[in-house]
Amino acid sequence: MGPMDLSSEPKLRLGRIDVSPATREVIFPGGRDVIEPRVMEVLITLARAKGEVLSRDALIEACWEGRAVSDDAINRVISRVRKVSELTHGEDFVLETIAKVGYRLVVKEVSPAPVPVAPATAERPAVQESMPVAASAPASMPGTAAGPAHTPAPAGWLKGRKTLLAAGAALLVAALVAGAFLLPKNGGAGPASAMTATADAYSALTLAVMPFDTLSANAGDDLLAKGMSREIRNTLSRVRGLRVVADASSLAAAAGKMTATDLGEKQWADLVINGSFTRTGETVKLTVELVDAKTGLNVWAGDKSGPAADLDRVRELMSGALFQEIVARAGPNRLQQLASPAPIDPRAYRLTLEAYQIISTLNSILQRGALEETLDAGDRADALLEQALAIEPNNAEALMLKGILQLNGRTHAIAKSGTTLQDRLARAADFHRRALAIDPDNAEALVNLAEHYRRNEWRWAEARPLFERALAVDPNNVYARNYWSYYLSGTGRCIEALEQARISRELNPADSTGVGEARVLKCLGRSEESDKLYMRIIEADRANLFVLSEYYFALLARRDVKALRELARHEREDLWDGQPSAVVNEWLARISQAADALEGRPEAYLRRLDDALRAFESQKPDENGRRGSDRYWTFALEYAHAGETNHAVDLLGRALKEGSLYLTESLPYGPWEFTPEMRKDPRYQALWKSDPRLVELLRLRLEALKARQFSGVMPDGTHVDALPVKSTEDRPPA
Repeated sequence: MGPMDLSSEPKLRLGRIDVSPATREVIFPGGRDVIEPRVMEVLITLARAKGEVLSRDALIEACWEGRAVSDDAINRVISRVRKVSELTHGEDFVLETIAKVGYRLVVKEVSPAPVPVAPATAERPAVQESMPVAASAPASMPGTAAGPAHTPAPAGWLKGRKTLLAAGAALLVAALVAGAFLLPKNGGAGPASAMTATADAYSALTLAVMPFDTLSANAGDDLLAKGMSREIRNTLSRVRGLRVVADASSLAAAAGKMTATDLGEKQWADLVINGSFTRTGETVKLTVELVDAKTGLNVWAGDKSGPAADLDRVRELMSGALFQEIVARAGPNRLQQLASPAPIDPRAYRLTLEAYQIISTLNSILQRGALEETLDAGDRADALLEQALAIEPNNAEALMLKGILQLNGRTHAIAKSGTTLQDRLARAADFHRRALAIDPDNAEALVNLAEHYRRNEWRWAEARPLFERALAVDPNNVYARNYWSYYLSGTGRCIEALEQARISRELNPADSTGVGEARVLKCLGRSEESDKLYMRIIEADRANLFVLSEYYFALLARRDVKALRELARHEREDLWDGQPSAVVNEWLARISQAADALEGRPEAYLRRLDDALRAFESQKPDENGRRGSDRYWTFALEYAHAGETNHAVDLLGRALKEGSLYLTESLPYGPWEFTPEMRKDPRYQALWKSDPRLVELLRLRLEALKARQFSGVMPDGTHVDALPVKSTEDRPPA
């Protein structure tokens, strides 16, 4: 028998669970999972037997082509099949073991639950609650654990920006004025606070804007085509009641050649916008189609033309036409439009757009190790921004982008200037303040400044209203929701943080991390759910050292020896077939030795920590001028649990001095604060009283704990559980 061709296998249904062999997906009420090819083959083979018992030999013949297979390998696959059953708690099918004979898959008779229907899309499933967070680049060596919550707004954050030129909103307002039927019946009352997620947030119409194609002979027009689609997406993102899929997910869908119906099946979008850009002489034309993602049918198509010298006017006209078509399908009461910022000069617009395109690639260039190439690209972007500002000194978007370049040190001039990180952070914040003085509703500048206050200056009171305003301006801004979630969890408002994390993940379904949601679940004391998220991310990307290390720190803080050993075994044997990469093997050895230390054998673990700390401290500050303050925090955690309290307190002091407040569950009053021995140390207590900003943070956390907004321990030692919250959706990363 030849190998099973999953791509040609038909879909099947097990109770309420839909199985798609070609994509290796199992779709169940509340989410979906992606399983390994071998697990899918065994699941299909057992399902085909229609309740008959299959022996292990029969499974080997059907799924391993009769090759010699170890009992452990078969047992692992059978265990994975059972996990599919457990997605619905065995309510749809069970896998029975018939002693000394084989296995039988029994499908249960289950009446399908009714599917919630949104008001304007009769066949639309309810929007699922889930969340993505952009993870930091994986650590390159043991001891590296810097996380996204503690990285000053990277260039990649621009994927969540609202618009370079939101002047198209003017036409949308005109469309509202021209047709009274478009106005909300409630008289235009504003939406609920950005702080509070409501049921309406999950019933919003969801739109995806795909990158536009270029039909021009001029290869340089590809930049303009993608810029037009991004600007239309960001303009529509400002419309209240319309949920717009993040730019990153739209790009991922395009790269994966996903169709509109693919997006609908994955519940990423209700409507999809496709388009093309054409230049003929001095005339440009945008051609756009609006597609129903449920049926794949075009529900509207149109084009707008104009002079090449006035691209923004063409975009404005198309944005307005799309808005009217979307309103007609969503219902007037679901959409409200914000006021329009002032237009900018078309020449400055084009320069700023090109600079944005370059800046959005800087992180990916740097991740290839091409620092010089990164600085060259940063120089080109900076030159374009200087030209734009020479034309229009009050260009808020150009100033905001200048702040991003300053923040990350991505030009030769900045890199050679010798300025400290703190100087650059201050200069970046000044650029963002200047942008806000021109455009108080510039969401990117609002979020960048708020994150600067949160991350770098610990100005809790000043950061909060900036985050709230950014989300009021642009409720679809993924990074605003991510950073706001970090703020909330750090100050103890973890129930609200979970809602923000879920909405963020829903807005960017292509993101494959889920780390932010896992972090908030730890804050709430819901370790089982958090563990599942971490493990699913690791199984989807076995080489993701950042997630592996953070999950390890979570288990270490809980002193869960059994889980630490299982993590090391699963990663080595199941995910790497006994042959992990060298850097992964280093981490697995570290995890196993941590388990030994918790059992009273810390010698080998301490030697490894000493070597890792020396290697870390021997490195020069990276191109951002950072030494990785979060790494001092994690070293402090490790030494504390290895019994080296004095050393741990010293390292924690260094982390705090350099601005780290990593792993909120280990902060004071958290469910897994540092070890009892460390908490009793007077120097540890003094650290948290050494800065009035830390004193204020602890006040906020204690206030939140008393309100049961997170799980933790009161000053008198009393454990407090968070208020019950609807369980997070247990689905894998997209």
